[in-house]
Amino acid sequence: MDLYIWKYWDAEERTGSFKWLNYPIAASHHLTNALLAGEKSCKVSVAGRQFLVDFVTMSQQNLDTRIERPIMITGRLKKGIRWDRAFRKSDAFEEWEEFLRERLVISTVTLLRLENIDESTVHAILILVTRITRDFKIANTFLEHEGIQALMKLSGVAVPAVAQLVTLIVRHCLDDEVAVGQIFEKAILLFRIPQTTRDWLHAIRVLAPLCAREPEIFLITMERVARRQKDEITVLPMGPTDPHFRTWAAQSPIKQVIVVSLVTN
Repeated sequence: MDLYIWKYWDAEERTGSFKWLNYPIAASHHLTNALLAGEKSCKVSVAGRQFLVDFVTMSQQNLDTRIERPIMITGRLKKGIRWDRAFRKSDAFEEWEEFLRERLVISTVTLLRLENIDESTVHAILILVTRITRDFKIANTFLEHEGIQALMKLSGVAVPAVAQLVTLIVRHCLDDEVAVGQIFEKAILLFRIPQTTRDWLHAIRVLAPLCAREPEIFLITMERVARRQKDEITVLPMGPTDPHFRTWAAQSPIKQVIVVSLVTN
């Protein structure tokens, strides 16, 4: 990047309407330097008001009123840098995914089946499984190797947040492309409820958790049900549901998880 532009979400003094406002040049430079230096937060002054900017949550808090507003950053790529190359999966990443499916998942299930395993190890394994099963293929591999059965045998283990971690893992095993696509479609269509801002960047910020869950499905769904017009989000009229999302897969993971739960209980 050779240019960083910082904005904050606030009411414009002249009209009173909320919009993205540019930080003053000095404050913008200060934010850029703090971010590139690895700071988690920094203080800036805007129109005589002091704000604490949090880079983790991408928000700013007025130090006097304690009112918190979102912030954002846009940038310009250096000449010669291409988006498709910058975000293309490398061969090393593909090899890592294969390693996760073929070796790591099986190893974690094997460890969870062991008796007298210490609680710290169980906790670490559950955190790892929660992380890697966000991938549909890895979650399916975990399910095929009886990972759910191994989880069901952990009842009574005094591990911090065990209920939340197991719930997330089961949730990941329930998900597939069809289910996630349906959830994303409904969330995007419901976004434009009365009194909700139509600002495009604000909408993308609100819908960001969907993109974090599964970027490709989010992109496909957004292209099908929403449009960007004059920097505002417009939801297209409801049409026939995509046949791919309407047709439930014959090998739906929900069926497998339910069967496993009934057999285990």
